[in-house]
Amino acid sequence: GAATDPRYLMNVCDLSGYVAPRLDEAGPVRQAGTIRPPQEAGLGVSPNPNVLGEPAAVIE
Repeated sequence: GAATDPRYLMNVCDLSGYVAPRLDEAGPVRQAGTIRPPQEAGLGVSPNPNVLGEPAAVIE
């Protein structure tokens, strides 16, 4: 929804509420039915590696 003109936006799906534990405590949060994208470049998340655990695979 961040790159879409609001006049043409029909729906945005935020699935972060289905993930536990929260992977980034400082990540975007829904407020009053909306979620805002970050102001800086990038996805706006910094996952906590301790919460992610060990990788399922490492490709070198």
